[in-house]
Amino acid sequence: MAFEKGNDIKVSVGATLIGGQQNCSINRETETSDVTTKDSGVWSEAEAIGLSWSVDLDGLVVVGDAGLKALKTAWRNLQQVDVKYGTASNYESGRAIITSLSSNSPNKEKTTYSVSLQGVGALSETEEE
Repeated sequence: MAFEKGNDIKVSVGATLIGGQQNCSINRETETSDVTTKDSGVWSEAEAIGLSWSVDLDGLVVVGDAGLKALKTAWRNLQQVDVKYGTASNYESGRAIITSLSSNSPNKEKTTYSVSLQGVGALSETEEE
């Protein structure tokens, strides 16, 4: 049995890898609608009515990193970005809005960044052979 390694999973904006990544996560959610009726008794009932996704990542700021620069430019211009989450051959991708882009520069420590991306539309899965 083979297990996926966290070190292999990375986030790219367009074709550009975002440098200095330490952590990343993808969140897939289902929007539901309450369809509970008097016939449901004490149990709530729901039905799925929509899907959404988001990606969060953080890491160390690499001076001159093209990926982080592309995110900053897109944020300033209120532009959506193409996002890839996964390995070079097995990834999920879609368009996203940058909802949060922050950096932290503590005394005597490395500067870090944190990014939150909210998916816009479908999340596609690609597995190359």
